[in-house]
Amino acid sequence: MPRVPLKVPLLTALATRVLIGAGGAGAAVFGFVPEDAGSPLHYAGAVTYFEGC
Repeated sequence: MPRVPLKVPLLTALATRVLIGAGGAGAAVFGFVPEDAGSPLHYAGAVTYFEGC
């Protein structure tokens, strides 16, 4: 009987890459937008960064 590979490792790898990419994008936004600018982009960048970590 042939062995059927599981899709779980593939989905786990894909989810990891998406989270790492989101964390990197969040770090860039968090770094480029000053905190005192009053813009929600700084907060959104921080949330995205910490979700990706």
